[in-house]
Formats: sequence, C-alpha cells, structure tokens
Amino acid sequence: MESWISVLVVEDEDHIRQIIKYNLELEGFKIQEAENGKVALEMLRSMEEKPKVVLSDRMMPEMDGIELLEAIREDYELEKIPVIMLTAKATIGDIEDAFDAKADGYITKPFDPEKLGDMIKEKLKDCIPNRQKHWNKKKEEPKKVKSATRNPENLVG
Repeated sequence: MESWISVLVVEDEDHIRQIIKYNLELEGFKIQEAENGKVALEMLRSMEEKPKVVLSDRMMPEMDGIELLEAIREDYELEKIPVIMLTAKATIGDIEDAFDAKADGYITKPFDPEKLGDMIKEKLKDCIPNRQKHWNKKKEEPKKVKSATRNPENLVG
C-alpha cells in the first residue's frame, strides 16, 4: 500500500470532520473534505485525481451517505472508489442497507480517532483485491467470434 492514502471525508458535523482530518493527517493521509453527499459528489466528478477512498457519514442534509454511495456506484468514472461508511447508525438493518448499496466497509461511531487510520487501511486491504478482480474483468476485451458469412458454404441463397 502507498505511503499516503488520499481520503475524501464526508461529514456534516464540522467538529467531527476536523477530528477525523487531524488524526488521519497525523498518520500521513492526504485529506479532502465535504460537508454533505451532494458537495462530495460534485467534488468527485470534478477531481482530476480521485481519492483512494471515501469515508462518509450516513445521516447528512441534502444527500445522505447511502444516496452518495449509490450515486458513486452508478457513475462509471467513480464506481471503483472504495467507500467506507462511518456512522452512528449501527443496527443490523443499517449495516445491511449499506452493504446492499455496495459499501466497502462500515465503521460505527463512537470510534477511536487514533485507530481510525488503521481501520481504514485494514478495510482497504480487504476490499482492494476483491475489487481489482472485478475491475480487471470489466477491462477484458470481448472475445472475437468468427463470422459465419466468411465461409461461402454458410451463406443461404
């Protein structure tokens, strides 16, 4: 894994976003911030160099974390970016909803800010090999099929 990892932190509560940013920067992460899913999606679509991971709260105004996740997964340019939910919503149903929307990880609040970087690296270690297989399959060229019309015997007259 790279010596630094770029992370887009999507969190509507400024003080929580600053705690996350501070602790991740101490560990060498490169941080960008968005205050809700709508702003994050606009940022992602305009960025030349996409982040290695999106760390998103679930409950936010304008566009929540699940809506952001679904928009990322529907966008060909963004779908490969791992998304880890960081949220206070911790019921089995909440977690299942996030994974049904194709989240790559789920971290519940409260969390230990000093261990957040390790948790992100661990989640990325798990999801990158699985996603890489998926991405490689998408890049494979379709197999060429010989045309039946090339052989005069196959032409129907």
